[in-house]
Amino acid sequence: MRSTSSAAPPPAAHACKGITDAILLSLEKRGIEVPPEMREKAESCVNRDLVNAWVDRLLTAETAEDVFG
Repeated sequence: MRSTSSAAPPPAAHACKGITDAILLSLEKRGIEVPPEMREKAESCVNRDLVNAWVDRLLTAETAEDVFG
């Protein structure tokens, strides 16, 4: 019998998704616009080191470019 479910994403990808969602929400709440190409970059990232660097940059960011640039 063939399984109809797809494989679950790796744990690192799941963790990155949660963190990038929080980054995007934080930028939104601060009134910082995130261009579609940067949003796509964030939402597709599975590199935990890069996501952690974005969190560090978020603390002092005034633009989305400051975070994702």
